Amino acid sequence: MMTGYAQNVWPQEVLKLVYKMYSDEEGFKVEGNCLTFVVCLEAISYLSDIETGRQVHAKIIRRLMSADTHNVVVGTALIDLYSKSGKMKYAQIALDRMSEKNTIAWTSIITCYLVHGLGFHALELSQQMMETGIQPNELTFIAVLTACSRCGLVEEGLHYFELMKTKYSLMPREDHFTCLMDMLGRAGKVDEAWRLLEEIEDTELG
Repeated sequence: MMTGYAQNVWPQEVLKLVYKMYSDEEGFKVEGNCLTFVVCLEAISYLSDIETGRQVHAKIIRRLMSADTHNVVVGTALIDLYSKSGKMKYAQIALDRMSEKNTIAWTSIITCYLVHGLGFHALELSQQMMETGIQPNELTFIAVLTACSRCGLVEEGLHYFELMKTKYSLMPREDHFTCLMDMLGRAGKVDEAWRLLEEIEDTELG
């Protein structure tokens, strides 16, 4: 039922159901699991209700086993919650406490730092991610290239673009080329941006 409410974007109904689950007055109490809390956190994140989010986070710690509290799905939901409220310190803690971090978790925190104007920090984390052997995906590189653009790091951006193609065998999409053109344009390299556009058009025409 909770998932149904969440899919139909009824976050208030999700929270009402959660309160019923844990209310003594209702005459029944249900032990939450990872899915329960993830759906709940997504609803809270949608509402940007950080205080309720902290209460649910505390409940997660009390009710779930240690392995589950460090679950990557729960952790990623916490990252989303805290970052939307500007609490990047707690978003970082949620990442650090994950027993195993996957591409989605890393990309989520990298993107969150970028959204809050912390491009250099986003790039530091992307480097950490790659050093740990986690495979970045197309969304990871959109965040990385955008960070390079905003930080004025042209050479680094071009390096990551090549790395994406050669080391990780990812085919650049239109949004990756857009990031590159933005990066070159911001750096005053308009001629290079135009040449890149011509290369893209030539490639598309075969």
